[in-house]
Amino acid sequence: MNIIWNTLSGVNQTKEALILSGTSFGREVEDYTKGRKPYSLDVFRWIKDLVPPDADILDMACGNGLATIDLREHVTSKVIGFDIDNKMLAEAKRLSKERNFSDIQYVQGDACTMEDNQTLKHKRFDVICIFTAIHWLLKPKALQAMHALLKPKGKLIIVDGEIDNDKEKYSAKNFRERFTSIVSRILNRPIIYEKQNGTTLLKNNHFKPLAAVAIPYEGTLSFADYCSIVKSSSFFAELDENEKKQVWPALEMKIQELFSNHMNVPINVQGIHQCFVYQKVPKKPLEGLQSKL
Repeated sequence: MNIIWNTLSGVNQTKEALILSGTSFGREVEDYTKGRKPYSLDVFRWIKDLVPPDADILDMACGNGLATIDLREHVTSKVIGFDIDNKMLAEAKRLSKERNFSDIQYVQGDACTMEDNQTLKHKRFDVICIFTAIHWLLKPKALQAMHALLKPKGKLIIVDGEIDNDKEKYSAKNFRERFTSIVSRILNRPIIYEKQNGTTLLKNNHFKPLAAVAIPYEGTLSFADYCSIVKSSSFFAELDENEKKQVWPALEMKIQELFSNHMNVPINVQGIHQCFVYQKVPKKPLEGLQSKL
């Protein structure tokens, strides 16, 4: 197995590593909703320009519906959210109702087997969107299932995508490295993300790149917001409760440093939404036959 981002030098490698899966965000669903901020409206304006009117859209790894609801409000009336975590989907349904979009359908399942999902197996989508989650979905079976669920020439739209995370230094990766080093040091336990070569995987699974854009955003984060973001991150959510108690004081101290110990003053944040568009291309007849065998 290829490994990157083993953030602690000198760690005792005999202790069991925590290999992050991205499937446990529901453990910290309250902090996820408190800390995660909406995507820039410019992202949804950009998506709307890319898709057919009233497009059928599947929002993959939709979590608490943060982007799903804005897709429904700003892009199309036909959107389905899909996620592996029932706790996150329950929150998505609650927030959708709160925003008066109870017509959004949410489906629970594993991305690697969703082609056979009873709700999705007879549907085909103009677009599949993935917001800040492509690094969890760069698996051949998941990409093959997405390919099967797209209409001919359907598009895969990736927002805040870490596609080749050994080549690009995205802000999300920088954020994780800042805090996972603390977790590793205290627990004497490596925190591991699997290495990805998304460009090759997408090509091998019949997606061709169409465009890449950078959409700027800005906003503010309170101290409480930042604490919730850290608590809702995979490197914290996937710890057991005892480990969380061990590491939280040091993580909180690090956050205080970012606020220059003025916890009552929000900090300004600026960044870039890294966005990519891929198009489904047909499989060669022999490849399609082999995939069925």
